[in-house]
Amino acid sequence: MTDLDWQHEICEAFIAGAVGLGIPRNPDYNGASQPGVGYPSVVSDELKVHGLQNLRVIDASVMPNMPSANTYSATMVIAEKGSDLIRGKAAPAPVALSA
Repeated sequence: MTDLDWQHEICEAFIAGAVGLGIPRNPDYNGASQPGVGYPSVVSDELKVHGLQNLRVIDASVMPNMPSANTYSATMVIAEKGSDLIRGKAAPAPVALSA
């Protein structure tokens, strides 16, 4: 079995598991939808995949809508937030803006 065959098997198993959880398979659907609770959310607000243990989605697919600008900066923010969540790092305190 080649690496490509192995990757294909993993993807098919993941898709089959997602469909088994009631997550619709829609080839026109781009992304995991808005993080949170409820349909059609695939990931929680902690970027954990609903119904699966120890799996997070930390990439641009968690954006509910693709921005019209370059996605690099937004993806980097998601990656930083995801790494903070994995390490258990607390969110920074809000900064008060002066008027």
